[in-house]
Amino acid sequence: MIEKVTLRLADDGTFEPTSGIPCQQTNPKALLLYAAAKCAALTAQHIIARSRVTPRSLQVSVSGELSTDTVRSESLFTSFHFFYEAACDTDADQAAAIRAFRLTHEKHCSMVTMLGRIAPVTYEMTVYGYDEPKC
Repeated sequence: MIEKVTLRLADDGTFEPTSGIPCQQTNPKALLLYAAAKCAALTAQHIIARSRVTPRSLQVSVSGELSTDTVRSESLFTSFHFFYEAACDTDADQAAAIRAFRLTHEKHCSMVTMLGRIAPVTYEMTVYGYDEPKC
């Protein structure tokens, strides 16, 4: 079974779960993924901001494969996968977002490091341009 949590950057600069389920109603295994997604999202946001880039959108998903078909107390994570996504205005902004995601995942996010001690961790990213409609 795969558990997945996705956080997106809201207009007020905070990250919200896309599921609409509040943290208080989330199972503990999903909370672990939520913490990892939040750590990665905040780290990436900070690195991007230091580059003086404001992405149009920013989203981080973390999925974890469980050792059982349903969530049970004996379920263990056997792997984790991070997916980073951003929309930026310029090629330079896109490059800054790519750099931020790499630094987040490979160096600065402590949750990625901790999860790597539990099971293998992989990641991928999508960074795309944003074109204004022309009238």
